Order: sequence, then C-alpha cells, then structure tokens
Amino acid sequence: MNAERKIWRDDDGKTLGYIKNHRTLTHVVIRNAGHMVPHDRPEVSQAMLETWVESTRKGDDRMAAAAAAAAAQGARALAMPTAGGAADVAAS
Repeated sequence: MNAERKIWRDDDGKTLGYIKNHRTLTHVVIRNAGHMVPHDRPEVSQAMLETWVESTRKGDDRMAAAAAAAAAQGARALAMPTAGGAADVAAS
C-alpha cells in the first residue's frame, strides 16, 4: 500500500498504533501486541472496533472510519516508526 502512515495516539499523546488508508482498505498496526491483539491490548482493540462499527452504522466507508478513529485519538502524520512489538490488523 502506498499510502500515508498516521500515528494513532491516545489523549495523553501515547502512541497506540498506526493507520494507513487506500481506497476501501484500512490497515491498522497496534503497538505492543502480538497475534492475540484483544488479549495483549484489550482497550486499544476495543476502541478500534467500536469506532469502526459506529462509523459503519452511520454509512461511512472504512477509509472514513479509520480517519475518524485517528482523528478521535489526535493522530498526526509522521515518519515510519522505530522497531518495536506490533501486530498488523487489516480491515477490508
């Protein structure tokens, strides 16, 4: 995916993960989570899913859902992240 990567932050400025959008595909990377994201980062995975579900109820597309999630968390566009534990989660 050749799309801008945005940092997803909480209200305190802590990095939760990263979001990339391209057409109808949204790619979310949740930091400090293995392949069992809900087990490793339950609050972050719940916030991601609730934001996506709420946006689909309103008729928004997935791209808008990820943008809304990023905006709700004060996401900012930055360079690629440094190495660290992360799990990739894709929604199409």
